[in-house]
Order: sequence, then structure tokens, then C-alpha cells
Amino acid sequence: MEGTKGRSTIIFMITLFLVLNILSMPVMAPDGNLEIVVDSTSKEVSPGEDAVFLWTAYNNDTLTSYDLSVSSEEPLEFSESTFTLEPGESHTITQTIETSPSDENNTYYFRHVKWEGTWYRGMSSGTIVPIEGVVSVTVINNTNLDENGNSGAENGEDDDNGGGSTPGFEPIFLLAAIFVILIILRKKRRKSRD
Repeated sequence: MEGTKGRSTIIFMITLFLVLNILSMPVMAPDGNLEIVVDSTSKEVSPGEDAVFLWTAYNNDTLTSYDLSVSSEEPLEFSESTFTLEPGESHTITQTIETSPSDENNTYYFRHVKWEGTWYRGMSSGTIVPIEGVVSVTVINNTNLDENGNSGAENGEDDDNGGGSTPGFEPIFLLAAIFVILIILRKKRRKSRD
């Protein structure tokens, strides 16, 4: 009886690991022929300077066309919010995030970006799976830059989160936390049986 429970826990952990890996993969349209790429997910600018992100949509199909729309909390940031991609085409739009000249050092701007649309192939059509992402802008005061124009935040200097420009989510940490919780629950279950 004890071996069956151990195997089911292992099977659960393997399944959980596989699901987390699948969820961390890039999201594409159902047929996998639409690809959305941004030039960078984070940028550093001086106070009052604009951060410009280049979003490119690629239609890697020879038969399908797409009507696409993009949105965020600030819709006027995009050079275009809707466009059509014919088979084999690509299209680039810009997202401009304006910062204020009065921004303090290490001011952060985050934008949740969502792509939606419809695909067409002959007489068939359907809705694409929404494609979502986040971009961030960090305002760095020029007086804190070294002679090469670096802020030092890459090494953890003057950075409240201990290094790196944006705190992030790592699936491996979630997996480790779930594993610890499962062990604790298993021990409690054993104690309650005794």
C-alpha cells in the first residue's frame, strides 16, 4: 500500500513538472504559424526619454492570413493597434513608453501587452489563442552612469531587488515550493494515521 502512494506522488510531480514546462513555452496561434517577437522585454532610459519597443508579427504560413490587434493599459503607445498579415508576410509596429523628466532614479514602468485576432484560411476562420507579454522600462539618472553608460544595476549595485532589472518568476522555484508542500502534507497525513 505504501509503495502505491509513493508512486502516485512521483507521477504527480512528473506531471506537474511537464505542465510547468509546457506553460513556459512561447505561445503561438493554434496552427503554430503566427509568431510575435519583441526586440527586448526591458529597456533603460534617462528621465524624460522615450523607450521604444519594436514588435514584429511573422506569418509563417502560405495559406493563412491574420487580422491582428494589440492592446495594453495605454493604447496610444502603439504606432498601429490593428493590421492584417497576409501569408508569408511580417509586420513591425512600435510601442513608445514616455517617461517624465521628473522621474526619480530607478522608476519602473510595466506594460502588459495582449495580442488577439482572427485567422482565415479559405472558407474557414477562427480566433487565435491570445498572445500576452510584459515589457518594462527602468529610468536611470545619468549622474549614476559610469563612463561606458552602464548603471551598475546589472551587478546588483544600487538595485533594490539584489541585481537584474526586473524581478521575475522562475518555474523551478514554484516546482520546489510545491514539492516542499507535498512533503509536509505527506508527513502530516502519516502522523494523523498513527
